Amino acid sequence: MWVVPATITALVFVSLVTSYVTLEEYVKDREQLIYQEATMDFAWYTDMSQTELNAGEVWKKLLGDELARTQASPAYALPFREARDRIIGPYDGENQLLSVIRAMPKGALLHTHCIGCDSWFLINTGSYRQDCYINVGSKDSLGIPLSYTYAPSQPPNSNGSDWQRVVDLRKASGNVTQFDLDLYHSLQFYTPPGGKVTQDEMWVYFDSTIRRGISLLSFLPVFEAAVLNDFQSYVDDGIQHVELRGVPAVMDTGYNFLSDEEVIQLFLSLIDQFNNGSETKLSMTIIYAICRYAEREEALSAMQFTAHLMAKYPGFIVGFDLMDEEDRFHPLFYYINEFLSMENYTANNNLPTMAYFFHAGETTFPHKRNLYDALLLGTKRIGHGFALKHHPLLTSQYKEQGVLVEVCPISNQMLRLVHNLQDHTAVHLMRSGVPISINNDDPAIYGYQGVSYDWYEASTAWELTLRALKQLAINSIEHSSLTASSKSQLKQRWLNQWNTWISWLLLQQ
Repeated sequence: MWVVPATITALVFVSLVTSYVTLEEYVKDREQLIYQEATMDFAWYTDMSQTELNAGEVWKKLLGDELARTQASPAYALPFREARDRIIGPYDGENQLLSVIRAMPKGALLHTHCIGCDSWFLINTGSYRQDCYINVGSKDSLGIPLSYTYAPSQPPNSNGSDWQRVVDLRKASGNVTQFDLDLYHSLQFYTPPGGKVTQDEMWVYFDSTIRRGISLLSFLPVFEAAVLNDFQSYVDDGIQHVELRGVPAVMDTGYNFLSDEEVIQLFLSLIDQFNNGSETKLSMTIIYAICRYAEREEALSAMQFTAHLMAKYPGFIVGFDLMDEEDRFHPLFYYINEFLSMENYTANNNLPTMAYFFHAGETTFPHKRNLYDALLLGTKRIGHGFALKHHPLLTSQYKEQGVLVEVCPISNQMLRLVHNLQDHTAVHLMRSGVPISINNDDPAIYGYQGVSYDWYEASTAWELTLRALKQLAINSIEHSSLTASSKSQLKQRWLNQWNTWISWLLLQQ
């Protein structure tokens, strides 16, 4: 556990029992107290060259100009879609700070569920196919209206479903532009008002939107094109490495679903294909994940399956996670016997030790216990960790054990964990020295690609220095799931790009 330095203890003690004789004495202790707290910051010890310090002044000016421009209506205090459309602007717009952020090498993206899910790309690539059908009935077998499937002929209707060929509906609509816009909106998540929609109802809507997009992605030719498109978008956005949560369902050209292992092999093929045709390389790993409404037997089977995948695809399948709403579904402790059994299972079967990358603390309720169990089970990282602001002991423990928190600013705002991002838990974590990284979670359904909007929101809301930006990128690499040698190679690749960006940044003044 982190112990309060003696200098701070003495200083606070003296200030409580001693009257200051002179202003100079008071100012001296005041400055010492400020300094001591500053040394706890996560980026305090980050090395900066003189060139970087000079570039830091340029960054400070750009950030200051943006804060002044948006002072009356800062983006971080607005719903994201409004902020993007009214304040920030598009990636290729005139916002200089966003352009600088987008050009910045960001290291690794450690928490994302969306690869290949850009909504407009899916509509243009998938819904114009003759074998693409949409359910316009009240529900389908999964209970999701407006979901998609691919079939050689019209699928049979059951359980309230009504499958129609999308190209026929588009033609009959009389307004192709509006028809496609309606499809787009059905693939988007719009934060509902808190007074009218409960948190659980909001998550049902969120899950349906996610699954709707995955269904449109699920046909092999569409999937391949969409994933390659997303790989390019990440490279364009300054990402050198990406870690995906979960393995999506994919249907082959014979309209049969591939096994999870076949999808994993497909990802390996696609990342190789992308890198063979790209000057800028991208690496990738997968954290196998299931939803936390799974029962114990299913969860145990998934963990055992993950261990075998880790043995068969070392360095690519890197661990296990449980995802979806914490407040409504099973806590980690529900599966405690299954977790505890994995050590013997992996040892007896000569498999790698299970690695966990748990979603935990994606809630505003302080009484939830997932953050405790995640720590005790040895999680490598924490997904979201928003509730850590309620747990000072856990915060110090995560810091001491070097567990990184995967912060997802826009997603946390979209899912009503925080309204004004200045109030985000990440501020407390950074000032306390807990390592964090910046991530996008589910950008496709929030209306963007990449992670630059998240970095923009974080930079403006938390007034990040260039030193902090550098440390955030370094954190993402050092806490990635890559092997030591791969991390070293990635860090050198990132550093080369970072130095080039620093030289470019100096020209932006």
